[in-house]
Amino acid sequence: MVVLVASICTRGGKAVLSRQFREMNRSRVEGLLASFPKLADTGTQHTTVEQDNVRFVYQPIDELYMVLITNRQSNILQDIDSLHLFAQVVTSICKKLDEREILRNAFELLSAFDELVTMGYRENLSMSQIRTFLEMESHEERIQEIIARNKELEASEERKRKAKQLEMQRKEAARNAGYGRGLPPKMPQYPTYTPPARPAVNDSYDAYEAEKNKTFNKPLASRGKGMQLGKKSKTTDIYDKVKADLGPAYVEESAPTAQPATAAAPVTSSRPSLDSASPIHVLVAEQISAKLSREGALKSFEVKGDLQLKISDTALTKLSLSLDANEGPLKAQFRTHPNVDKNLFASSKVIQLKDTSKRFPINNSIGVLRWRATAPADTADVLPITFTVWVNKASDSYTVTIEYELTSTSTPLNNVVVTIPYLNEPTVLSPDSDYQLGADVVEWSIGTVDDSNASGSFEFEATTDDDSEFFPMSVKFDLAKPFVAVDVVSATLLEQDEEVNFEKTRTDQYKIVALQNSSLEAAEKAAAKYNLSDEAAAVARYGDIDSLVKDPNVDVVAVAVKVPYHYQLVKPALEAKKDVFVEWPLAANLKEAEELTALAKSQQVRTLVGLQARQNPSIRKARELVKNGELGQILSTTLVAHGGLFGAKVPSVFEYGLPIENGANLLTIPAGHAIDALTYVVGEFKDLQATLANLRPEATVVDVKSGDVRKVNKTSHDHVSVQGNLESGGLATVVYKPGSSDTGKNFYWEINGTKGNLVLEGPNGHVQMFHPTLKFAKAEPGAELKEIPIEPASDFSVNVGIAWDAFAGKGEGSVTTFEDALIRHKMIDAIYRSNERGTRESYL
Repeated sequence: MVVLVASICTRGGKAVLSRQFREMNRSRVEGLLASFPKLADTGTQHTTVEQDNVRFVYQPIDELYMVLITNRQSNILQDIDSLHLFAQVVTSICKKLDEREILRNAFELLSAFDELVTMGYRENLSMSQIRTFLEMESHEERIQEIIARNKELEASEERKRKAKQLEMQRKEAARNAGYGRGLPPKMPQYPTYTPPARPAVNDSYDAYEAEKNKTFNKPLASRGKGMQLGKKSKTTDIYDKVKADLGPAYVEESAPTAQPATAAAPVTSSRPSLDSASPIHVLVAEQISAKLSREGALKSFEVKGDLQLKISDTALTKLSLSLDANEGPLKAQFRTHPNVDKNLFASSKVIQLKDTSKRFPINNSIGVLRWRATAPADTADVLPITFTVWVNKASDSYTVTIEYELTSTSTPLNNVVVTIPYLNEPTVLSPDSDYQLGADVVEWSIGTVDDSNASGSFEFEATTDDDSEFFPMSVKFDLAKPFVAVDVVSATLLEQDEEVNFEKTRTDQYKIVALQNSSLEAAEKAAAKYNLSDEAAAVARYGDIDSLVKDPNVDVVAVAVKVPYHYQLVKPALEAKKDVFVEWPLAANLKEAEELTALAKSQQVRTLVGLQARQNPSIRKARELVKNGELGQILSTTLVAHGGLFGAKVPSVFEYGLPIENGANLLTIPAGHAIDALTYVVGEFKDLQATLANLRPEATVVDVKSGDVRKVNKTSHDHVSVQGNLESGGLATVVYKPGSSDTGKNFYWEINGTKGNLVLEGPNGHVQMFHPTLKFAKAEPGAELKEIPIEPASDFSVNVGIAWDAFAGKGEGSVTTFEDALIRHKMIDAIYRSNERGTRESYL
């Protein structure tokens, strides 16, 4: 069947709307339609007539005709079926069937006609499929409208902020002028600052570090050593209000960002404890956390620390460490590694393996000792620094004064920073202080607190209805010495009974010591952008990977670039025997992943892959419930999700994911993360069968800077469906779609067992970033789903941070290695094979 023309015309043969699918001039179409009423039989609901070499297939729709003009050789039954579908399209789009309504919806009708017929041939589509295609287009248009509205709201908010700032300055000037009546005249001093731009999370840099260094859109969570004062506050940031409607990349596009100059480079991060200058490395890491009331009274206090050991010489792996460990007035509790002789440590404070015939692992940093100390509420003198907050209310504003005082002069505090939230931008009344204003927080940087700077204060004024908006305040600082007195005195070889030199470092975090970009110039710009050029924080800069891996100060190479470049950057790092972190996917294909995994094993280095959905607190809790048998035997599990940015319109920064050979698409990235989370909780597939579809072979690419739109061929799949049997015996189904759901349900995962059911729901299908809610119900008739509380995350980077902590031997997370990533690559390869062959495949 060949459809030449689809038209809507009047009873007199005048064309209201017409679409030609084969080359025909306008006069020919108008002539055919003008002759059609003379041939039509008005006594029937639908019929066909023929003239010359064409056939008219028509159906009355109120006072109009829906007419298809086909060749005379076409199948009459298919013609009538197509006519019905065209008529359904018209009636579903137009509320009334008259000329005005048809013309008003002309573009929608023409788009629908084009979906039905291509080059004259009918597409095998149903009405629901056509409606879905049309709705996708309108959904993407709504996203663009949200982005535009977001920008308008931000501009309006900025105008209000500027106006309020000028008003505050005017009030301060008037107040200072009033002081002059009884005091010496004082010139008003206005604080000057430059609000830092929001750094874009670019694939040239480590996503975890980039997220941590964002400007302060929310009250910052305490990290490292610190304290919190008061209660949780609210946020009214306009940006936060609308970003929930968008995918994460749209949020980055709409936010004011400073774009890095290049996009293909790894970030190198190192922990000082891993310095290769000495074959024996000891790391003492400790974290202090405390909560205080607004009056400064202690509500809770906790110290956690650990001692880590790394040996890089096989001849030195049989040794013992002599410690000076004092439990102190807080009666710290010590716990040794299971393989360490617990009794020996308790009696003589010596770290040594239970079985002295065995050796410590080589080139692997392991935690050999942990300690914890707490203090009861209202304990005096336990904190090294105290704070007092004074809040005075005026008629339309509050004046807040924060005072600090060093309580112990034996140990100075470094890098002390106080973060205060606010709703309305404050006027700082301590202009000599070092401070910075963010979107909704002010950061007061005190620096070093010691004998010479043992006390000080900071004052500001702000308008608000409730002074609770200034709380909780958070305090961060570094201690030069551990709070719990733990020190390594000596290291002794057991067989030779002689002491050997070792290197000791006290830290609780990683340190960036070098970075590499696509060129030395780009590396210099990246260092300047992320404040890594200052003398105090200077890092080495390189323009090629070979130079970077030769740097003796680099222990861990973090590869955070586009997927096609993973292999060429990871391989040299492994060959140089560097530990490696790489974002998921590990490589562009299974062959590269297998080669990198084998190389890492042969080099005996540590590896970490960014499958950070495993660190998601909701996922870890679901895994715990399943492992503990709360759900009984797993019967089935169903996961349905949307991938956000992989819809009809693709931002230009993700254009590289359109070719399937690049290995960065809907299946490998968001669906890969989601399926990895599923298998982490309920176990691997025993076998699977998959269906993949590329329903939009031509993608619309939108330039994120200019807004220009162009069409690009796409070979990667945009719909994923996987079904299979789990090794545990249950059934699993995964459906992953592009774009976003109109209902807002972009992530739904249900796990059904013989004893209970678990439901996880979230705002986005990228479970590696967003934390879904977790609900549980017993497997009983009428059982109600009850939500399991999960501590909310401060931002998208939390899961990555948990993975990095686990890599350092801290926290509750797990280390996802190259071997784990290889299993996922094998699963993806099995999905491709199943789709291509139509067979059930296994991968283990």
